[in-house]
This record gives sequence, structure tokens and C-alpha cells, in this order.
Amino acid sequence: MIKKLIAFVLCLILLLPTSVMAANNLTWDTNYSRTRATTDEMSQLYNETPIAVSIGDALGTWLYSYSTPIVYGNTLYQYAWNTDSNTGYLVAVDISKVNPQSASDFPVLWAAKFKAEAGERIDGSPGPSISPDGSNMSIAVGKYIYTWPMSVNGSPNVPDSNGFMKQYNKYEIQGNAGQTTNLIAMSPAISKQSYSWQGTDMDTLETTNFNAPVTCAGSWNGGFAAAPLYVPPNIDPGSVIPNGYRTTSINPSWAGEIFTSSPAIQSDGYGDILFGVDGGYPELFVFHPSSMTMGYTGGGAIKYGIASAPVIDSDTGNIYVPDKMGNIYCFNNNGNYMAQNNSLYNGNLIISNLAVDSNYIFAVKSGYSEIHAIDKYTMTDDGTVFSGATGFIDPSVVINPTTKTSLVAVNDANGYVHISAYNSSSGGVFMGSGGLSTSAKGYAPPPYVSVLMDAGPNQLIASWTNDAVAGGENGALEFWVPQVSQLTATVNPEKNQPNATATLNVDTTIDNTMSDVVARLPDANGDPVPITQATEMNYSSKSPGPNGTTIYHWQLPFQVPSNPGTYSVPVELRITAPGSTAAPIDASAPYEVVKPPGGIVSDNGATLTLGSYAMPENRLKQGESFKAWPRDQLSMQHPNGTTYLGDTILADLTVATPKLPDSSDILVSAYLTSATVTRPEGYAQGSQWLSHTIQDPMTITAPLKATLQFEETWGGWQPGKYLAEPPSWAYRAPTLQTPDAPVNIGVDYVVHVIYQYPVLVCSGEACGVVYQTAEMDVPGSTITPIQVYGTDFVVVPVISGSSYTY
Repeated sequence: MIKKLIAFVLCLILLLPTSVMAANNLTWDTNYSRTRATTDEMSQLYNETPIAVSIGDALGTWLYSYSTPIVYGNTLYQYAWNTDSNTGYLVAVDISKVNPQSASDFPVLWAAKFKAEAGERIDGSPGPSISPDGSNMSIAVGKYIYTWPMSVNGSPNVPDSNGFMKQYNKYEIQGNAGQTTNLIAMSPAISKQSYSWQGTDMDTLETTNFNAPVTCAGSWNGGFAAAPLYVPPNIDPGSVIPNGYRTTSINPSWAGEIFTSSPAIQSDGYGDILFGVDGGYPELFVFHPSSMTMGYTGGGAIKYGIASAPVIDSDTGNIYVPDKMGNIYCFNNNGNYMAQNNSLYNGNLIISNLAVDSNYIFAVKSGYSEIHAIDKYTMTDDGTVFSGATGFIDPSVVINPTTKTSLVAVNDANGYVHISAYNSSSGGVFMGSGGLSTSAKGYAPPPYVSVLMDAGPNQLIASWTNDAVAGGENGALEFWVPQVSQLTATVNPEKNQPNATATLNVDTTIDNTMSDVVARLPDANGDPVPITQATEMNYSSKSPGPNGTTIYHWQLPFQVPSNPGTYSVPVELRITAPGSTAAPIDASAPYEVVKPPGGIVSDNGATLTLGSYAMPENRLKQGESFKAWPRDQLSMQHPNGTTYLGDTILADLTVATPKLPDSSDILVSAYLTSATVTRPEGYAQGSQWLSHTIQDPMTITAPLKATLQFEETWGGWQPGKYLAEPPSWAYRAPTLQTPDAPVNIGVDYVVHVIYQYPVLVCSGEACGVVYQTAEMDVPGSTITPIQVYGTDFVVVPVISGSSYTY
């Protein structure tokens, strides 16, 4: 069974629709089998915050959309609309920039306009389709199918100054009598196969046959139109009559039925075209482009309307059809009913497309509450892939051809994106979330808009949002960019005396919650040990990095070899997120072992004093962070060795002058090059207040002195366990009946020493002493304990003896 799991998430906000229940589809890699699957070695590591590109601001108008973006090559296409002006916009955006950093790296190339005629609605369209060879585009808007070439005479076909494509054709979708809602909720299909059409030759004025692929779409008006994707230059476009069909022309009792199910094409674009109808007579329609005739199947088997696209499975040839209540039906390639799965039905509506890979149909449960994996061969439910959210819609799959790992992705109503993975060559258990993490609160795909995975050569994740992301006009695109995985390793100090203790430092942009780092420390000869004997490094802290990144810091002390020479410590970062297929990342930290000719300089110890002060108070306003105070403003010092929650702790380091090798040596200078405090820090995790160890650099104030201020955040808050009367030295701060256990505050430091040592020099029969200069980095460390006795925060009993607040 597939293990139930929830992948990690993108924090976004839902915008609810007000009009149609349009089933969007993804014309992804021009895949008209509608499997919503692609094959690529997709990254699993993405920047936490998406880049928001305000299309509304670029066009100078607010925009709204249900449409999922599509990509061909280096260009992304997004359809959106403004109902105040009754205008639709197809926007082209350049996504070619490698490692983009800002919205300016995604320039708008052009925007085509669609002005609504009387009786037309330009909202709702799920967007354009692109021919499999990338040469033509088609979109259904209002009551028309529009087609145009991507280039004309070798130049891009772009809109003119009025927003109209310089060269295009359009064909009307004529509906049932009295059915006047000219609204599109399906994207056109485009065949690979060419078919015969007729039109007037403008040279001979005679009716002439020509061949072209078919593009087709249906409407809420009950009509369906199939038209040539392009018309030869000698043919009058106005003379070409599309093939039109109505639900009532197929069955007079089928008035009121609407087409919202995007068409799928059999035989890799060379076969029949299938789509559903939503209404009281659920059928799977089959358009035969070779004869330009319409048929249907599924009567009696399909229980409810088909609002989403059917899927043509390339492995079996089977057709998988979802109805709008969660049932999934299986037909063979001849359209004969075979089986169905009803495990996702619970009486609630579900309009969401399927995703299919080599093993499973990934489908949303009725009510949008779960994603399940349905065995596509047996039609049995193999379990839950995602749960614990609402508004799941339109899963998709990226299949890694090397590792055979399938990444399954879906977004929910709150805009979170969930990712899970499993081995697609053997099926089996889902392994958990991939490597996607973001804190993009406020941006969310609205209903019927799914994220576009693996978009373009840069493998972006893209989505539309109806938010005003820049504070201007509503409507924007969001791009999650693959992380440029940085890993640097250094040894401090870089030059060491034999057998000295040095510190290995590793900095990376990859989150510590989904990775670990191991180091191949030196053996007795200074050679790195085998990777099987590598030592795990200790995560220490994180800090802001360039371009909105976060840098995660890892450390590990180790003893350098005894023999002078140049060495290195190889390190390896491993992605530990469940289901990850990402390869380890390697780096190496060089260092030297140097035996000064004057001998070994030794650390001579240091003193770390810790003063803890109740005043001034920190973080008086919500959202404020701790700040250091001028030393003369610190007051109400608690006794040495004690501290209280909320105290400012002043750490002062004084390092003794290192010991020179010989009493005859002369010290030239000794000064600190670094000093780092290791201390606990409290942090919130859900409803709990936990602590972890972090490291802070000290400020060097004199050659052998350094200082740091930080706040006591890790202990002292124990409601109900305070003395009735605090001692006088506590300055009325609530004091614990039993203090917390002492904790150690440590400092690692490095002193650079320059000194002179005597050398006997003889010239002929005369000898004398001269002094030569040597220098060395000398590491050292010291520890001072401190004990938490209570809290500076005022404690007020709400219910005596049981509950407190502050």
C-alpha cells in the first residue's frame, strides 16, 4: 500500500471564483494525451521565495485568471482577463534567463488582446495550446477558436499596436438554439496528423482541397468546432468553413449540455479526439477527424458529467475518464467500457484533471481533500499520497528517466505545493516530500489553476496569482527558481601547528532540515579517511545570504596531522528529504600544517565573564528583535553565574598572551582574528518552546579582547513553580523554586602571533645571535557556566495555581 504522507508546502492564500467551473488542463510539452506527465531530471531544490512578476502592472490594468501557464521553449504564455473592459489578454513572458534573481529577469514580450463581442464572455478560458512542432498556436475565447503561426516570413508573429496578432484566423463555435452562454472552459487540442479541408483558391477562384492539422474546442453553448490549424497563403481564410457540431444535432434531447472537458488525442496525436460533456446526459464524445464525424460512448457506465479532460495512456492505449463526482472510468482504445474506480466518490463535487505515469492514475478525491494513487491496470485504490489539506487540484508528474523516480506534485486551496516521490520502475511505497520549501505567504493559485512544474529549460515552477503582488494592479506570475546549490568549506585557522585543534566550517544554501554534511577527517598520516568512515558535522546556525537566500552553517573541530604539509578535508552534503533523488554535493577545505622554525606557540588560556542584566528591557513592541545596548546603560545585574529569562547577557572575553616557544623569544604582536560564542537559543515549534545551540561571532574590541551581547531565551518560564517571594537580589523577578541546570557558554578563538626567535649565525670564526621573525595562528577555547533562576517577564495568575500569562 502507498504510505499516507503530506509533503512540505508553499504558504499562499486562496482566491475563490465567482463564475464558471472551468476545468483547466496543462498543454505541457504539447502533450495532448492529457497525462500531465513529463520526463526530465528535475531539480528538487528550489528557492524559498518565488519571484513575483506583476503582469497587471506591465499591462496597466487589473487582471484575473483561472488559467495555468504553458511553456514552449524559452517563452511562457498566460491567459488572463479584465471583465470591466471585457478584454482578454494572452501574455508572452521571456523565461530564458539562467538563475534569475528578480522580476526584471522575466520581461513581458507581448500581449495579444481579445475584445468581447455582444454575447461573448472572455473570462474562463483555460488558455492557449501549441502545436507539437511548436509552429502554431490555438486558443478558444468567447465564441471563437483563434489560430496563428508563431512566425511569419522568419519573424515572430506578434501583436500589432492595437493588440491584435498580425496574422491569425478565427472560427466561430456555433451552439444550440437558445443556449447563449458563449464561454470557453476547455483548451483546444491540436493534432499531429493532417486532414483534408476545402477553401477558395484566390488565384483561380475555385474550391480547392488542402491539408492541415485539426484544432478543436467546445463551448458552454453546447457547440463544438473543428478547424484547420493553418490555411495556405493562396487560400482565402474566410472561405474555409469549420466543421461544427451541437449536442442537439447529435441527440435532440441533449439541449443544455455544455462542453468543458479539454479534448485528448489518441495514437500520439494521430487518432480520434475524445472529450466529455457536462450535464444530465454524461457521455464521452469521440470526434473522428479522418471523416469529420462525431460519435459517443459510455452511456450507462458514466454516472455524472465529465468536466475534466480524459487521459489517453500510452502504455496500454486505455482511456481514463473522470466524472465530476470523483469516479474514474476505464475504456479500451476502441472505446469499450472495461472497469471503474469509485473509491474517491463521497457525494461532493470534484473538477480536477488526472495525472498518469507508468503505474498509477493520480486523482483528487471528491471534495478536494486527498490525492490518491489508483493502479491503472487493476483500477484499485492503492492509497493516499497527500491529505491534510483542502482544495487539492490537478496533480502532475515528473519522471526522472535516469533514476526512474516519479515526482508527484499538487497544490491546494491555500496555495501550498506538495511533492512526493516513488520509484516508478517498481511501484511501491511513496517515500515522502521532495526538496521544495517556500514562505511565499499571500500568493496563491486560484481554483482551477495548477502549478506548472519543470517549466522551460531552467526547470522553473510557475503559477498565476490574482494578487496585487507589487501593491499595484492585480494579477501576477510567480516563479520558483531552482537553487544554485552552494557549498563552501574552510578550515579555521588555515595555517596550524602540528597536532593543533582546528575547526572545519561548511556554509551552504541548502536547508539543514533536509540535509546533512559529513567530513572525511585526516588519519594519522593526514590522508582523508574513506567515505564510509566519514564523521557527521554539527549544524550550528543560519544567516541571511545574498539575493534573498539563507546560508546554513555547519562546524566540526578536528586535530590536524603532526607532519608539516598541505592537506584538505573533503566534505559531502547529502539530501535527506524523504524521496529525494538528488546526488550528494562535494567540496573540500584546504589547510596547512606548519612547524615554525622558532618552535611551537601554545595557547595560554582565556577568561570569559558573563554578566546578566534585567534592564533595559528588550522587545517591548510586538515584532521587535533583541538589540545590544551601550554598556553604561545596562543595569540591575543579577549575581554572577545567574540569569533570568529576558536578561541581556554581556559576554566579555580576555585572552592571555600565548606562550612563546622559548623564554628568549620576543613577542612582536598578538591579536584576535576571530572569536565565536556557542550558546543555547530558545525557539517556538508549534505550541512548544524548545532550545537549540547556535553560534554568534563576537566583536573584537582590543588585540586580545572581544565582547557580545545576547538575550537569555532558553529557560526560566515554568508557571506555577516560582517562589512566593523572590529574593532581594532578583529585583522582583519571579524566581524558580528549583533553578534550571547550569548551561555552558563557550568561546572558540584564534590569536595571530608574530614573534622573533634567536638564531646563532657564524661567519668565519665570529659567531653572533640574530633574531628572525615567525608567525602563527593559535586556536583556543574557554567555557563559563551560567544558571537560569527565573524570568524577567511579569507573571499574572489567570486561574490560581493552574494558568499564567505575561
